[in-house]
Amino acid sequence: MRPVASLVLALALASTAAAQLPVALTGKIERAGANPCHTSATHRVACTDIFLRSTTVDLSSLEGRTVDLRAVTTVTPGCAVLLDVTEAANAAYATSTLALGGYRRNATVVFTTTAPVGALVAYFFASQPGFLPFLTFGTLQLDPTANFLYWTFDVSIGVALRTVRIPDEPALVGQVALFQTAFVSVAPELRFGLLNAGCFTIQ
Repeated sequence: MRPVASLVLALALASTAAAQLPVALTGKIERAGANPCHTSATHRVACTDIFLRSTTVDLSSLEGRTVDLRAVTTVTPGCAVLLDVTEAANAAYATSTLALGGYRRNATVVFTTTAPVGALVAYFFASQPGFLPFLTFGTLQLDPTANFLYWTFDVSIGVALRTVRIPDEPALVGQVALFQTAFVSVAPELRFGLLNAGCFTIQ
């Protein structure tokens, strides 16, 4: 995590009792490798540096699935974020990508986002993952200080589709495209949500 993003998180946590913060997060669960900072972590959120453990939720049963998590985090200076997961359920809304033939130069990538009917779906990119919780609205999983970019938006009809062509640039080969989506709707009530982060490596 970048120093500025770490400072933002530390300041947010400083105002909470016992330096703990309740977190709402949408993400895809995958098994974690060995982590010298968090030896108790068994899983992580895909495309991020967010590690997970739980004594109440069977995280192994959620591997490969995009879920809505409720958790508590405690900051360990110099370490990646570790969440103690207390609740998990299939994600109400999420984004996935597909590129027929792979994420190659000049390929077309289709972003598919489920969101409330009439909601505006926004797309964000950054060069590094991050961690910035927004109470019950979800968690920004991109580093807002690392080439953070708002891209565009679509209107959802229950699902929003966006296609983008990967530029035919040799320098892009091996680069990771890291993104996250969010939605805002005004009917029948004002709602906002940060959805899952996603990533793909350009071939």
